[in-house]
Amino acid sequence: MNTDRCIVLQNRDNTVTVTPVGARCMQWTHHPSGAQIFHCDSEPILSGIPLLFPVNRIDGGRFVCCGTEYRLPVNDPATGCSLHGTIHSDVFSVTERAAF
Repeated sequence: MNTDRCIVLQNRDNTVTVTPVGARCMQWTHHPSGAQIFHCDSEPILSGIPLLFPVNRIDGGRFVCCGTEYRLPVNDPATGCSLHGTIHSDVFSVTERAAF
């Protein structure tokens, strides 16, 4: 895995490596336990764990959060839902770095 182009997210307990192309988690380490939760050396487009946002199945492609209504395309006609994972084909760039 070419980590030169990945984004590394870290907090006190975890380090996560994410690809900016394909929005996939390629590595996750839990520091207190020393456990490597996940690690993938393959090509990011074909492997890794995709960041699935929005999550789950959204009935009718509509949901409300903090008073704002969001509408997503219904991409599973059999259930009338919008399936998760709409950002997996987007390309991301780091525009700001901030601590939370």
